[in-house]
Amino acid sequence: MSSSATSPDASRTFTGAAIDAHHSGHRSAVVVGPLDLPDANCASHRLIRFAKRGPHTRIGLVPSHDRRAWSYEPDRLADAVHTAPPTDDPLALLDVLAALPPRHLRVVLSGRYLAIDYDHGLGDTTLLNTIVDVLLSEEIPETITTSPSGWTPTRALALAGAAVLSNPRRLIALARMHRSRDYLASQPSALVPVDPPRSATSVFVRTPRDVVESMRAARTSRAPGVGMFTLHTVALVRALTAAGLRVNPMVTLPFDARAYLPRSVGTMANFAAGLDFAVLPDTAPVALQVELSEAASIGRPVANLLVTAAKSRAAESRAAGRSRSTEGRSVEATGQQSWAPAGEAAIDLLHSSGGVVPGRGRGWDFVDTDRALVIGIAEPPSPTGITVTSTSVAGSLCLTATFRDDVFPADAVTAALADLPAQALAALEGTITAPR
Repeated sequence: MSSSATSPDASRTFTGAAIDAHHSGHRSAVVVGPLDLPDANCASHRLIRFAKRGPHTRIGLVPSHDRRAWSYEPDRLADAVHTAPPTDDPLALLDVLAALPPRHLRVVLSGRYLAIDYDHGLGDTTLLNTIVDVLLSEEIPETITTSPSGWTPTRALALAGAAVLSNPRRLIALARMHRSRDYLASQPSALVPVDPPRSATSVFVRTPRDVVESMRAARTSRAPGVGMFTLHTVALVRALTAAGLRVNPMVTLPFDARAYLPRSVGTMANFAAGLDFAVLPDTAPVALQVELSEAASIGRPVANLLVTAAKSRAAESRAAGRSRSTEGRSVEATGQQSWAPAGEAAIDLLHSSGGVVPGRGRGWDFVDTDRALVIGIAEPPSPTGITVTSTSVAGSLCLTATFRDDVFPADAVTAALADLPAQALAALEGTITAPR
C-alpha cells in the first residue's frame, strides 16, 4: 500500500483503553545503532504506509492526556522524520529529539544511528521494536499487515482478564498473595517546588560481550534456575547501594502480560504491568526468581492491569466532573511545576527489560556488532524515581538510567551501572559489598 492510499478508518475517532490514557503524556525514547538507515523520505513513507494499515498499528493515533477519545490521523506522520549531522555521541541524540516540535512520534536519522521518541500512551516496548522493524525493513512484517478480526483497544485486556479471573485457583492464589505478600514500606520524601522546572537526564553504560558471558556462566553454574533479568535486578540494587545511594525496598519490575493472551490475539498497545517486589541489598537472586515465577503463574500482571485500568477510569470520571463544575468560569492555568525532595531522597527504582536486540527473525542487523548499542529511555514517574532499562544487544548488555540529576548525583548512578557485573557475581557468591 502506498503512503498516499487512504485507510478506511482515516480521520475516525477511537476510544482507547484506560491503561493507554494512564500512560499518555509520558515520553519514551530509544537510540539504536550503528545501522544501515534509509533516507528521510523513505523512512517517512514506511511509517505512513504502516500507520495506514489501521489504528491497531498505534502510530497513526494522536493521544490525549485527559480523555480516551483519540483521533486516527496517519497522514500527520508526514513531518515525523528528521535528520541530524552524524555524531560520535549517540546519547546526544536525545537532546536533538527533545528540541524538536512536540509530536506524538518523532524520529531522527543521524549517520548510522536511529533515534525515536514517542508518547508512552501509544504503546510499550513491543510497539517500539515494531517501529524500528518498520523503519529498517522494505516490507511491513506479515504478522502486522492487517487489522486483527474484531479488534478493539480493550479486547486484549478483556481476554486476558477472563483467562485469569475464570480460574478459581488463580483467584484464591491472588487473594492469598494480597494478604500475605512481603511488603516493605518505602521512605517517602517531602517535596518542595523548584524553579526553573527540571527535567530528567540519562546516563549509559555498555558492558562488553565477554563480561556478559562470564556473568551468564556464573549464573548457570551457581543458580541455573535464575533468569538474567532477575540477576541484573538484584545486582542493580546492590550496586546503587554500594555507590552510596539509598534504594527504597519495593522495586518495580514490568511484566509483559501478552503471555496470557490466545496465540491468535496480539496488541501493540500498552500491555505491561509494573509489579512491586521487595529487593534488598542482601536479597538472593534465587529468592527473587521464586517471587517472579509465582507472580506470573497466578496471573498477577493481569490483575494489576485490571486494577490500573479501573483506577484510571475512576480518575477520568472525577476529572470530567471537575470539568463540568467549572464550565462558564475562568480557571487560572498553573503552568509547569517541578518538585524536588526537601532532603536526601531514597530511590524509587524501576527496572525494565528492553529484551534481546535484534530479536529472532527481525530481518535486520547492526553494521558493526562490536559497537552495537541500544539506549532506552523512560521518564521516571516522580522526582525520586530512577528508571533503568537493560537490553541485551548483540551479546553485550546496554544499561540506561534516567533520573533527575539535581536529586541524585550522575557520577554515582553511572558508577553503579558500571559496577553491575561485579555485583552480580558477588550476589551469586552471597557476599555483600560495603557502601563507598
